[in-house]
Parts: sequence; C-alpha cells; structure tokens
Amino acid sequence: MALAPPWPTPSSPLQPTCVATTTIIIIIITVIIINIVVIVIIIIIIIIFNIVIIVIIIIIVSNSSSSSSFINVIIMNIIVIININIVINIIIIIIIIIIINIIVIININIVINIIIINIVINIIIINI
Repeated sequence: MALAPPWPTPSSPLQPTCVATTTIIIIIITVIIINIVVIVIIIIIIIIFNIVIIVIIIIIVSNSSSSSSFINVIIMNIIVIININIVINIIIIIIIIIIINIIVIININIVINIIIINIVINIIIINI
C-alpha cells in the first residue's frame, strides 16, 4: 500500500489550504515590511525636523546678545518640550501601527478559518 505524500498534491482536497497559507504568510511578511519602512521614515522625518528646529534656535541664540540668558533658557526649554512631544508622537504612531497590524492579522486568521471550514465541509460532502 502506497503512503500519501505529507504535502498537499494537486488532487488532494487540502491544496486550497496550502495556497491560502502561503498567501497569508506573504501578506503578513509584506505588512511587517511596510510597517518597518513606515516607522523608519517617520522617525527620520522627525529627526530631520528636530535638527532643523535646533539649528534655527542655535542661530537665533548666537545672533542675540550675551545678556539675554533668560531668552536662552526659554529656548532650551522649548527644545526639551519639542523633543518630549516628538517622542510621545513616535510612541503613539507605533501603537497605532501595532493596533492596525493586530486587526489585519485577526482578519487574516478569520479568512484562514473560513477556508479551513469550507475545505472540511467539502471533504465531508465528498465522503457522503
């Protein structure tokens, strides 16, 4: 008696699950890559924005007279506040992206389950 191969053959009723699984894995990998790219781009934009602000503030400070130390302190405080705000924004963006990913993965899981249920029903119908 010949044993059936462990992988789904074209005649096997399990072939759709094999195709669906590979498609879903590709989708998940694509989503992860897109997320990484988006996060990196956002962080780069924020860093550039931050550097520009700091350079502008340094130019303003260097052009002002040395007696205005009070203004310098205020400007340094503004830089700190901007940096804190940027960090908070990065965290919020990353949380939003993670939530979107979870939703996408849940949806993909639901699709997998529907495909598997359909295949099981088809196998039962074929056997009857």
